[in-house]
Formats: sequence, structure tokens, C-alpha cells
Amino acid sequence: MNEALILALKISGIGIAGVFLFMTLFYFVIIGIDKLFPPENKMKQTSGQSGDSYEDEFH
Repeated sequence: MNEALILALKISGIGIAGVFLFMTLFYFVIIGIDKLFPPENKMKQTSGQSGDSYEDEFH
């Protein structure tokens, strides 16, 4: 194989690995934020309130 082709494959492999690494880290950051700041619906369900109906919130 040509030397330039081998170098190009190495560079593109590093780039693809970097993208997968970033996406993995981003996924775990989102999971961590979700655990630190749960949505209000989850908080209401754990406290015993349903929070599912629209009328319960505004009446």
C-alpha cells in the first residue's frame, strides 16, 4: 500500500475514535445531569403525587 494511504487511514481512525470518545463522554454527562436535576414529573411521582393530569396542576 501507498505510504500516504496508510497515513490517511491512521488520521481518519484517530478522528473517528475521537468522535466516539466525545459522544460517550457526552452521554455520561447527560446521564449525570439527569440524575442531579430530575424532571418535575419524576419528583412528583416519588413524593406520592401523580402529576399526570393537567387539571391537578391548575385547580
